[in-house]
Amino acid sequence: MTIAQRIAGQSSPLVALGLASAIALGTLSSGLFRPATANMSILAQANDEFVDVDHRTDGTVDVITNANGDRILRLNNFVTDNGPALEVILYENSVVPTQIEGKGKYISLGELKQIEGTQDYIIPAGVNLSEFNAVGIWCEAFDVTFGYATL
Repeated sequence: MTIAQRIAGQSSPLVALGLASAIALGTLSSGLFRPATANMSILAQANDEFVDVDHRTDGTVDVITNANGDRILRLNNFVTDNGPALEVILYENSVVPTQIEGKGKYISLGELKQIEGTQDYIIPAGVNLSEFNAVGIWCEAFDVTFGYATL
């Protein structure tokens, strides 16, 4: 009987599912959980914390690579205000203006997953990070930048 099967018989289905996921992802070792960043290395860090533009935005940014070579943008200890259609973007300049439509090159890494907490976004393989100097939180619906951090 595996560790997951033994624990599953003694705990809720959600705990069993979490444990099975941890085993499948390789984040369970010697019966102890280890951070998912154990097989990752930092490629770049933001020069500063997030800067407020139109809304309160706090946290820091790392660009990391995992064991598979995937590049990941990580928002650390992140907090911002709620808003519609919030996107995480890479922006060409080191300062992201309040409105970005027609004002520079950017690429979206996807919708903001949550307004609080550490979260990861995969950077597509074809993106040349040397062409981007900032990470922004941008409201597409109103073309408003909530905040940004320079890379």
